[in-house]
Amino acid sequence: MGELRYPEWQKTYHDALLELNPQKLVQRVNEAETALLSRLQEMQIGSDTRMEAQAIEDALNGLRVLKNETTKFKRSQNASTHYNTIGAESD
Repeated sequence: MGELRYPEWQKTYHDALLELNPQKLVQRVNEAETALLSRLQEMQIGSDTRMEAQAIEDALNGLRVLKNETTKFKRSQNASTHYNTIGAESD
């Protein structure tokens, strides 16, 4: 991964993006959001923190996309399971 520019939150963010286990993904996303929002509250927006604030906003947007995709996947898995159960009953 190399050296992190904003280590206060980037490690948890990267861990969430790289998590493959669906059971752990929700926890990783929540941890990353907490780290991002905590850092955002710590910062006093000034000229030296604008770049980090923008990076945090970008990361939060990335986590929102990841959450939406995870939710869609879970719904499709549940629908598929439900459909397979209905189909099995009619056989």
